[in-house]
Amino acid sequence: MSNFKMNQEIVNQQGQLLKDKVALIYGATGAVASQVAREFSHEGGTVFQSGSPLEPVEKVSGEVRDSNGKAEAAIVNSTCGSSLIEREFCI
Repeated sequence: MSNFKMNQEIVNQQGQLLKDKVALIYGATGAVASQVAREFSHEGGTVFQSGSPLEPVEKVSGEVRDSNGKAEAAIVNSTCGSSLIEREFCI
């Protein structure tokens, strides 16, 4: 395959590098994690973000969805045992 054809395939697939992949991002209220969420989504991935407080995480999820990406936000508490509170998931 010629270099031109290979480069053209890369250009055609831009934004699909992570299609059908899912990321769970903890601590998504920070600048780095929120940018990772945006970039992952931009490449076709689905993003599940968690952080506390929830409002900044929901804001980033909304931005991702507004740019036609897939994102969800929730509080994940790894210390809560087996209890499940609305919008708070235990692992």
